[in-house]
Amino acid sequence: MLPFDLLTTWTPDAARKRLQNARVPSRMRVGGRLNLANANCLTRLPGKLEAEAIDVSGCAKLSE
Repeated sequence: MLPFDLLTTWTPDAARKRLQNARVPSRMRVGGRLNLANANCLTRLPGKLEAEAIDVSGCAKLSE
């Protein structure tokens, strides 16, 4: 497994699209603020997720 600091940095828009398409990687780094607010289809996040800020308000199906 690659060290986390060698991972690709996703744009916030690309990261949101990937997560909404149910293709959740185990690790993800986002350059900036990740706005996932009201993403009703979202059920989980990567185990290791790095971003400036992450908004998951209104994600009713998201489990801990």
